Parts: sequence; structure tokens; C-alpha cells
Amino acid sequence: MESLAREAVKRVRVFPGKTRFMINSRTDVALAAGADGVHLRSKDVSAEDVRKIWRESKGAGEPVIAVSCHTPAEVTAAEAAGADFVVFSPVFEKRTSQTAQIAGLELLRSVCRSKIPVLALGGVTPQNANLSPAFSRT
Repeated sequence: MESLAREAVKRVRVFPGKTRFMINSRTDVALAAGADGVHLRSKDVSAEDVRKIWRESKGAGEPVIAVSCHTPAEVTAAEAAGADFVVFSPVFEKRTSQTAQIAGLELLRSVCRSKIPVLALGGVTPQNANLSPAFSRT
């Protein structure tokens, strides 16, 4: 996994810009590969702990930390723990998913009122993504 991650990091670094490479749920691999951060599940180690591990390991810069969230309480916890942004899902029903619990636009709207940036995921299509008033922060 580390070797594959190192190769991916190397390929991302070839292109100038603000593209960041994050490893899913594995802070150890992210550090070893020189990644920019991690994407955590809501039940993984906290963003606060990742930052501590990153500093103690002398990782390059500050890590970018995202946390997958499915409830407002998880969004609040991720924000309190110092995540940079949350991935909130599933917003819409996915054709290939057996997930019975979808968040929907009202719940998405409520978590978007948080101070932390929220990225919507799960069943978003070109047709239902064009609901800009639903995504306002007001």
C-alpha cells in the first residue's frame, strides 16, 4: 500500500497547482508516502489525534484532514476535533446502494450551516445537483 501511495504522490506532484493527495483512513501510510493528509471515517481516530501524530512524526506541513459524516452530531464532532472539511453522505439514494438511510436536502442544508466546509456525496447527479438554493448557507 505504501509503495502504491508513494507512486501516486509522485504523479500528483508532477503537476503544479493546489491538488492534494489524501490517503483513506491510514495516517501511517499517508506519512510514509508523503501524502498531504487523510480522509477519515467518522469512527476512525480523531482529526486532533491525526494532527498530533503528524507533528510527532515530523510530517511535512500541516495535514489536510477530511472526515466522512452521516449525522449532524458527527459533523459537530469532526469540526470540534479540528477537521478541515467533512464529506456528508449519502445525500441522495444511489442506484447501486442498499442504503436505506439517506440524509436528504433538509439535513444537508442544516449541516451546511456549520462553520466547517461540507462536501455533499452520495447519489449526486447532474440532475439533482442543480438545486443551488438548497445548498445556500443562509
